[in-house]
Amino acid sequence: MEINPKDYINVEEALARLGGNRKLYERLMQQFIDDGYTAAVENAFQSGDEKEISRQVHALKGVSANLSFTKVTSTCIEIENCIKSGLDYADGMEKLREVLGKTERVIANYLAER
Repeated sequence: MEINPKDYINVEEALARLGGNRKLYERLMQQFIDDGYTAAVENAFQSGDEKEISRQVHALKGVSANLSFTKVTSTCIEIENCIKSGLDYADGMEKLREVLGKTERVIANYLAER
């Protein structure tokens, strides 16, 4: 199944937020991958420490919202809502793994085209 990049990243929105600075956006995209947000969230989830999970998901939500990574942001919000409501968030974490993987592929493809 092919990934539609616009389902995962809103480049126009992010560029508007960054004053049209495409080079900065590309650096921030690369930094997102290099900084290991996926590993940090996964490590928190594996630890079972709900406070750490919440902290990592919240941090990821903030970064992804600023970079207009739409599916990552919405999935983080879903997980936060589950945690706040005392609901099981394991399915949300599985969805987040999938969304992060696809988002990282979209980023890599976007950067490769530049």
